[in-house]
Amino acid sequence: MSLRYKVYYSEQALAFSLALPRKDQVMLTHFIGRLAEKPGIGGDYRESDDEGRLIEVRVYGRHAVLFWVDHAVSKLMLVEIRLADRRP
Repeated sequence: MSLRYKVYYSEQALAFSLALPRKDQVMLTHFIGRLAEKPGIGGDYRESDDEGRLIEVRVYGRHAVLFWVDHAVSKLMLVEIRLADRRP
């Protein structure tokens, strides 16, 4: 039995997701659900946030999903969702 982590969206990630066409919302929701089932896989690459925390970045289609995982409390924290070809 796999343990599914709880997913928490930042305001930015939620706003970006809700502004997408319904088809993209559904596809991203399924992708994020798969991340929550296997959060230890990590990202395609990493970035550091303003506090120095390593943020995993997974590219899915045209989108980049930025997240970090708190294994102690089984939470997947979505920091940002953006177009994959745009970096800060």
